Amino acid sequence: NGDNYNSDNFIVGNVNDEALIGKDKTQNANNEKNPNYKWTANVTTSNDTINNNYNIKVNNGKSTVKKADLVIDLNDVEHTYGTPNLNDYGINKDKISWVNGDNYNSDNFIVGNVNDEALIGKD
Repeated sequence: NGDNYNSDNFIVGNVNDEALIGKDKTQNANNEKNPNYKWTANVTTSNDTINNNYNIKVNNGKSTVKKADLVIDLNDVEHTYGTPNLNDYGINKDKISWVNGDNYNSDNFIVGNVNDEALIGKD
């Protein structure tokens, strides 16, 4: 038929994304149970040719919540020559990259398998 239209001919409205929560729909749902959600919308056009020749049917879209990166800095440890400091290994509590208003106690993290290049010949 030669009809040639692009996405600019369509209006997407009344978007409902299950992955967005909160009163103003600006927070992401978590992915504890399922990272995959759906989103729906109304699609219309003001183009008379499209409206006269087509029934617009809309399939749901997929909305995925991916895990955020959590960056944790290890704290600095100072040693005095001959007296290694083995007690200060841990995380820098002020440099954890929380998102979405999350904030957990640093006791939730376990620092293990410490390998300090400043210590030689120590087991």
